[in-house]
Amino acid sequence: MKKKMWAVLSAVLCVLFLSSCGMGALARRAAQEIRAGQTEASSVTDADGNTLETRFFGIYTVPAGWTEAEELSTEEKWFYLKDGTDSSSPTSNISVEYGTSRYSASQHEAFREAIVSQLAQQSGITALNGTGTYTDAGDILYIFTIENNDGTTTVQYYIVGEKEYVLVHATDFHDKNVPDLEDTANKIAYGFEWA
Repeated sequence: MKKKMWAVLSAVLCVLFLSSCGMGALARRAAQEIRAGQTEASSVTDADGNTLETRFFGIYTVPAGWTEAEELSTEEKWFYLKDGTDSSSPTSNISVEYGTSRYSASQHEAFREAIVSQLAQQSGITALNGTGTYTDAGDILYIFTIENNDGTTTVQYYIVGEKEYVLVHATDFHDKNVPDLEDTANKIAYGFEWA
C-alpha cells in the first residue's frame, strides 16, 4: 500500500515539476498515462443493445445497432459502423478520438478559432458551418458540419476539456443503409462524460 501511494505521489510530483518547467505537452502525456493505468477500458452492452464504452479519458454510449470496427480502431481512435455494413469499402462511420491541446477549458474560444483556422486551410471543403453548445454533463461542445466536394459530409463534435479534447467524427457517404448516422453521433457526443 505504501509503495503504491509513493508511486502515485511521485507521478503527481513529476507532472507538477514538468508543467512548471514549461513542458506542458510532456506533462499532459504523463497525466494521460497515469489516468490510463487507473481506468481500464471496457465495453458493457445493456438489455436494449446500447454499449457503454469506458476509456482512459471518459465514458460514452454507442446506441444499439452500431458496433466497433476493431480492424479500423487504434489505441487513441475508435471506429463504429452500422451493423451489417462492410468496412472494406467506404461506408458511413463514426469515430471517437482523444487528443491534447495547449488550450485550457477557459480558453475554449481560442481552441475553436484554431479548429476553424485548420479547417479553412483544407482543400475540398465547399461549405463549413459551426455552432457551440454544451454536453449533457455541461462541457463545451463545438459542432462543425463540413460539406466536401467529393459529395461526403462530415460532422465534427469537439468536447473541450482541460488541455484535452474528444472528437466525435461522423463521416457520411450518404449510404441509404445508414440513415441514423448523425443522430447516433449526436447521442455519443452529448452523452460523453470525462473520467
